[in-house]
Amino acid sequence: MKNGFYSFLALFTKTSNGYIVEFPDLEGCFTQGKTLEEAKKMAKEVLEEFLICLEENKKEIPKANELKRKLNENESTEWIYIKLK
Repeated sequence: MKNGFYSFLALFTKTSNGYIVEFPDLEGCFTQGKTLEEAKKMAKEVLEEFLICLEENKKEIPKANELKRKLNENESTEWIYIKLK
């Protein structure tokens, strides 16, 4: 497994039940949380697990990009940073 720092843009969508988090550059990488703080914690955890899974399956980790569309009023973004060991 490669050691290193990674960052990906997370898209947070506020719903009536909390927050849904998705990573637009990582198809199938998503999570949720009841609060924004919980959603951010879960985003970091799922991002790390997802990247480890990609590496274990010898798949390339894609390049992170900025979001290429305008946000809706219930959406926000944040870069999530992790270090793989």
